[in-house]
Amino acid sequence: MAILSMTSVFFFLMLVVSTLALRISSNNTGFDLPLIIHQGSPRQIASGNGYDAFLGADRVASYIRILLGTPHREYYLHMDTGSVTTWLECEPCTLCFIDENYSSERFNSSASRTYRRLGCTRQCNPPFHCNPNGYCGYEASYMSKEKTMGELGMDSIYMQPKFYKQRNFVSIPNFIFGCGRRNRIHTHLVSNYFHYQGIAGLGLHDYSFVSQLGVTRFSYCFHDFNSAGSSIIKFGTNAQYNADQSVPMQQHPGSPIVYSVRFFDITVGTESIPLSPDEDKLVVLDSGTTLTLLTETSFMHLKLLVVRHLPPPVNQFINEYGRPCYRSSVAADDLPPITFNLGDIDFTLSNKGAYEYSRGSWCLNFKEGKINIIGMKGQIDAVIGFDIEERRISVESINCIENEEQGK
Repeated sequence: MAILSMTSVFFFLMLVVSTLALRISSNNTGFDLPLIIHQGSPRQIASGNGYDAFLGADRVASYIRILLGTPHREYYLHMDTGSVTTWLECEPCTLCFIDENYSSERFNSSASRTYRRLGCTRQCNPPFHCNPNGYCGYEASYMSKEKTMGELGMDSIYMQPKFYKQRNFVSIPNFIFGCGRRNRIHTHLVSNYFHYQGIAGLGLHDYSFVSQLGVTRFSYCFHDFNSAGSSIIKFGTNAQYNADQSVPMQQHPGSPIVYSVRFFDITVGTESIPLSPDEDKLVVLDSGTTLTLLTETSFMHLKLLVVRHLPPPVNQFINEYGRPCYRSSVAADDLPPITFNLGDIDFTLSNKGAYEYSRGSWCLNFKEGKINIIGMKGQIDAVIGFDIEERRISVESINCIENEEQGK
């Protein structure tokens, strides 16, 4: 048996990738990518454009695997529909969030034959800017006091679809992304065995991850995070979008790049949360935020109505992550459903999306926030579909594991 040299193996793999690579067309191409779901230690990471993404022992985030550069290397990006800039930490960096013990995980732009910096051309438009050195720069600040900045560059990325029948690699030869040189991010260690290297921004912008794929629709379905298997994000013609279950997007005054819709009511069981006339009636659907956030008044009424629907006695307390919890004998199936009325459709959060059982108590997957956000946990067992061209979002409650099995 002949033994292949490492050089021979490399050129063989590059030939395979080049042969299988598929440039996305918005007309007739669709594919699925697996989402890697991980829980982390108590901390915060950036989710982009002013919205916190909470991670902790009871908090989760989803990640997309990409291959970047020539020769290509593997990287994991936090999937965030609440930001638009896709970026990775680059080598060298003057302020680095990747621990020096894992410095090899940084993207080394000088080691990629296909990388080039983006100049001050007409492509360098807001939110990007022209640096004095003649290259296009980016800067993103977050409410968690974190920040990333560097230059924009172009390189080839590859992604491998979820199912074997979609065995072609997806290729974007001139993908625009941020090469982070100064990154004040808390840590890249989600757990001892899983690290991420940056963020994939899926928000509304010409240079977002979705726009650069050349598709106008995408969808995802988060299953119970304690279940086996990976969740899925679908792009293009594969996206699960139901026009009959859709509502129009609304431009959020805080940021035009987020996916927000109008809500008219929130009910707990059969009772409505009283909303004041001047209260913000927009809610953001954000994969980069783990919990569901409600503004102060709505959050206060939510806690009161949940207690009203639980059989006495109820012992209320706030857990170590700042979430309201209830020690009660109530069974899981008897917890009051929480529903957002979005106009033409109602979205009832799944039991696992609204509540979490921890050490003999039920805890709400809600916290108080400056704006209303249905976070990642609130979207468990729901197909969320985005039609960017029509500016509509569809929401359907469904068992995501069964939905995945049917889609194979």
